[in-house]
Amino acid sequence: MKQIESTASAQAHRRAARFHVRACKRYPDTKPLAEATTPLMKKVKETDREWDDAEEDEMDSLADVLLADNETDDLLRDLHGAAEKADRADPKLAITKALFPDGLGEEVAPRGAKEAKPLARVKGRLAEKKWEHSLVAKEFLPKLDAASKTLDDAAKAHESAKKATDVAHAKADAAKTALREQLTSDHGKLIDLYKANPKRAERFFYHPETKAKKPPGTA
Repeated sequence: MKQIESTASAQAHRRAARFHVRACKRYPDTKPLAEATTPLMKKVKETDREWDDAEEDEMDSLADVLLADNETDDLLRDLHGAAEKADRADPKLAITKALFPDGLGEEVAPRGAKEAKPLARVKGRLAEKKWEHSLVAKEFLPKLDAASKTLDDAAKAHESAKKATDVAHAKADAAKTALREQLTSDHGKLIDLYKANPKRAERFFYHPETKAKKPPGTA
């Protein structure tokens, strides 16, 4: 019997199990082995699909985070433009420097959920009492609040999705392990069953064909 590597795909596990179940169902003495292996084979298929679904959900949530980050960057750029316009109208105002002391680039550089910190910094500066009557504050504080919530919600959903993927991965690995152990156990039982000719046990297991290597110099 060729052992299945622990790193082999779920499909490789299912192929080996499917062959084994089909072979065991053929003879009365080996049908119990098929009955024991069948649910484990189904479990591998089920958990692999759950893992695949979890990874898709995780990717969806990552897209939401990155899109929320991009939208936040756009909002900060709009705020920066509005602040510059206000400064041009009243050069003594200096609201651009107050909101972006290190420049706009510093506040839009972080990627993904890390954008939450610069967003909070800018929002905190704009929320200072000296800007409470500013048209810039009146227009942008609600937008910054909404952007903060959107980014925070997306980041939390992404973290939850990553954990779900890890759990699904662990379940898929456990299902494959259980199936490999079952096949190994069945191999021993079949050798015991065919004591007179132990090689018969190999008939119940899938042995993938391997292409013979061509001698050097041959086409």
